[in-house]
Amino acid sequence: MRVESVIDSLTTRLADAQQRNFSAFPILNQYVWANNYVGGSYENEINYLKNWIFDRMEWMDSKLDGFMYPYAVETNGLDGLDLHVFPNPVLREFSMLLYADRGSELEIEFINTLGQTTHREAYGLSPGSQTLYFGSEVVNKAMPQPGIYFISLHVDGNFAGTRKLVRK
Repeated sequence: MRVESVIDSLTTRLADAQQRNFSAFPILNQYVWANNYVGGSYENEINYLKNWIFDRMEWMDSKLDGFMYPYAVETNGLDGLDLHVFPNPVLREFSMLLYADRGSELEIEFINTLGQTTHREAYGLSPGSQTLYFGSEVVNKAMPQPGIYFISLHVDGNFAGTRKLVRK
């Protein structure tokens, strides 16, 4: 995970400095207001930091991913549609693997973080599993710059949910 590798690289870089710091200020195994944790060692403090950050990211994912622009509705269980987007983040192309429980019309609208529609496509879906492929031409049109995009999904003209895509 990238966050963990950044913490590890900074921990390595600060190895000598942290020793000098705790020599000058012997507070390593002491409560200092407003510390939430006294770990007893530098390694324990780093592990506590990592765990706190990972728990926070997990909490944010659970609270924020269900509510995306432009609608504040949960996206679990799209209306008659089971959908997976990969790879995400998107570099040049991506696919949507989906399962439709009935034949339907699917409209996909790509929206940037300014709320502007950048691309729209419609597909006729058959019942069962299918894969929609989005090549570099569509990706460049729908997601012209690196950043966060949302796809708004409509099944048979009714809003069915959103998904978040990241363009590298």
